[in-house]
Amino acid sequence: MRNLTIFLLTVIFSIFFVNPELGFGQGITTANLSGTITDSEGNPLSGANVVATHEPTGIQYGAAVRDGGQYDILSMRIGGPYTIRVTFIGYGEQSE
Repeated sequence: MRNLTIFLLTVIFSIFFVNPELGFGQGITTANLSGTITDSEGNPLSGANVVATHEPTGIQYGAAVRDGGQYDILSMRIGGPYTIRVTFIGYGEQSE
């Protein structure tokens, strides 16, 4: 019985060693959001805050805007709808 267990484990590990893609069959299960935040004159708003709210669950994802007005929110839940809210001191809140 012990020899059979060792043999089966050896076969399973050999399959994954020869063809490692078999171990990564789950695929991508998250989404990303990126963009650029500018004022009405087209100037980037570095330091603004972007919050994406997943409407069905209320989960919020956030990011700070980098130099050049760019932001990235990674590992978000797939599907939607999402509400995107941008805030920056001295400006009114904008949401989409």
